[in-house]
Amino acid sequence: MIYDNADALHFRQVSTLLRRRWLLIALVTLFGGVVVGAAAFLLPPTYTAKAQMLLVSEIRDGVETMDDAAVATFLELLRSPDQLRRLATNLEEADAVAEDAMGLPGYEALEERLRVFKEHGSRLISVTFSSSNPEVAATVANKTIEVYLDGVTDRLEVEHDKALHAVAARLETARDDLDRTIDELRVYRVANGVIDAGRADEIDIQIGQMSRQLSIASAELATREAQLRSVGENATRVANVDARGAVVVGDPARGDAAGGNVKAQSLRVDRDELERARAEAVARVGDIDERLNALRAAGAAAGEQQIQLRELEREVTAAEEAYESLIRRRADLVSRGPGRPPARIVSLAEVPEVPSSPNPLLFLFPAIVGTAAIGAMVALLLERADQRLRSEQDVEDTLQVPCIGLVPKRPRTLAKDPSDILPQDPFTPYVEAVRAISVAARKRVGSALEPRTFLVTSVAEGDGATTTAVAFALYAARLNRRVLLMDLNVRRLGVAAALGEPEPEELLDEPPENAIRRVEALGVDYLSPLRRDADPLTVLCTDEFPELLTRLAKTYDYIVIDSAPAASATETRLLASMVDRVLFVVKWGATEARAAQAALHGLRAMGGFMPVVSVVIAQADMRRHARHRYGEERNMTTAVQRA
Repeated sequence: MIYDNADALHFRQVSTLLRRRWLLIALVTLFGGVVVGAAAFLLPPTYTAKAQMLLVSEIRDGVETMDDAAVATFLELLRSPDQLRRLATNLEEADAVAEDAMGLPGYEALEERLRVFKEHGSRLISVTFSSSNPEVAATVANKTIEVYLDGVTDRLEVEHDKALHAVAARLETARDDLDRTIDELRVYRVANGVIDAGRADEIDIQIGQMSRQLSIASAELATREAQLRSVGENATRVANVDARGAVVVGDPARGDAAGGNVKAQSLRVDRDELERARAEAVARVGDIDERLNALRAAGAAAGEQQIQLRELEREVTAAEEAYESLIRRRADLVSRGPGRPPARIVSLAEVPEVPSSPNPLLFLFPAIVGTAAIGAMVALLLERADQRLRSEQDVEDTLQVPCIGLVPKRPRTLAKDPSDILPQDPFTPYVEAVRAISVAARKRVGSALEPRTFLVTSVAEGDGATTTAVAFALYAARLNRRVLLMDLNVRRLGVAAALGEPEPEELLDEPPENAIRRVEALGVDYLSPLRRDADPLTVLCTDEFPELLTRLAKTYDYIVIDSAPAASATETRLLASMVDRVLFVVKWGATEARAAQAALHGLRAMGGFMPVVSVVIAQADMRRHARHRYGEERNMTTAVQRA
């Protein structure tokens, strides 16, 4: 069946299609079931062994902790390539020393079949290994845990020994540093003497007191100097110096000479006293400053000695603390030991007795369902890819011309008797099909007259055009019609053989009517106006041939022309424009839709008058046609269109 687009496939059509291809689907399903079943039964069962260990949590500030990152890290370490290599080496050595070698797996098998996972969000780690040998599965699962824990234990012992050696080396160095700093402190004390800290404090107190006395003396000196400046300013205001250097006190014009002399004398006396007081203050400031510098020098020397002494004492204290810390570290390492691995074994794997692989019978049903689906898909693809014409619906969908009949294959008994082309029994399927074609072919189209000349052609040789033409002519003769069969297929003159007549002689003389032969047993006339080796267009392209058809049409009721295939014969395309109707024969289940379209296009490409074209499906296998329900396609399509 031909489907132009995906919308043409409906449920009924799909179900019909699947029934049509049931044998293919059954074979694919059977093959798939046998293959899967054989593979399931032939493959050895798989055994899975499981060993478990528990991660040991850490104690931080008295609280037991274990984060997800630590668990994930532990899982990755168990699956790491280095760990798998060590495990493979250990298994190889164990297999080599064993009495009966079990064929323990290598690195690639471990990487593929070894599984390490966490049990339901807990700290319980499971290690599983699958193998066709249950003992191998148990051995590998146990060895995985043992090799890892042994490796961790060895590494902890090595690290512990390294830590002890490192602490011992540092302890010796710390003891030497402590002895050196104590000796330096003792030598410094002997060389510089021990300075009393109380004496240094007393010097600091004296420096403070002298600093305060210096401040008081400096303030007093500043006061005396301010007083001297004030006296000098007053003397300047009351005294005037003349040009000879004599002092004139007062204003003679106003009579103030005596008062001025008294003031000048008083200012002179105050100035002298202030000068003596200032000199005493300067001497006192100098003395205090000298004593203060001496105290500061003594305090500085004492401070430097104290600083150096304190620095040496701090070095001794630091060396003592480092030495004591290393002693405590060594004691802690000795008491704590190498430490424990991050996990402990909970349960070792036992040799499994029941296989972990599913029962082979469980694969049969999914295999049957899957292969049946695959078979159905293959059937759909084959059906969609099959472009051979088998039904009236195929013809009308692809060629866009009506199909007027489906002619079954001729019975085998009739094939042996060329003279009995059309059975005498009018109710046989073959005669019924020819009768339907005869009625449909002679039907008028519109206001046109009843067709009288028919051209019977096909897509390729062997499609049944000659048999259809002869059967059509014989049935018309049974209806008491005068029928003329013309054989214009010069490539293969087959009408005479179909009628059981000898091959006609070559036409040498005119008119062609003289070459018409009568087959009395069948009631038809037969004419072959062309020579076998002649170019048919030399006759068909002349004016005589259309005139011949016109003359013969006046004598005969029907003229049936058997021509060469339309796909390869040019004369057939020319004849199509000379007749009233073309019967285009396609072979059931053999003619491709594209080939038929190309041949039909060739008939229409000649231009001019184009008669009505009707398609006849010949040599149909009616049993397969009915069994595959090709005849239902038209009814289904009509029902879908109505819906």
